[in-house]
Amino acid sequence: MKKSPKQQILDLVGASESDGKWSENAQAYKSQLLDKIVKHLEREDGESDSDLKSRLLGGDGNGSISNKKLIKLYNMVERLKADFGGSKDKLVDALLQSRVGAAGKVDEDFRTHLNKKSISTLLLTYDHAVKAGEIQA
Repeated sequence: MKKSPKQQILDLVGASESDGKWSENAQAYKSQLLDKIVKHLEREDGESDSDLKSRLLGGDGNGSISNKKLIKLYNMVERLKADFGGSKDKLVDALLQSRVGAAGKVDEDFRTHLNKKSISTLLLTYDHAVKAGEIQA
């Protein structure tokens, strides 16, 4: 049986449900998990790591990030680290390999276009390119 997002968060931070009430410790657990991934997440203009973390934890009054969304972000960052060394630029370079022209040059306009995309969109685009045989994984 698949674990719930709450159970996955507990596993990732090394806690168990018997350690205490989830409602009392949820923010602390989410904070621990965000500490592991915040440097790889995209930010708004001028937003620091601590500002991003505060925003995701609900410090701006908009409520805390959901468990499901946090697990999705964690898995995305872990894949980025495992497959592309944690670098969005390496992911963009891998996507550009499918678009190298006859002269062997990379389309810089396409690079600019890709750099505007989120990491999750780029990973999805990469998966589609691999499936279509445009990129060798």
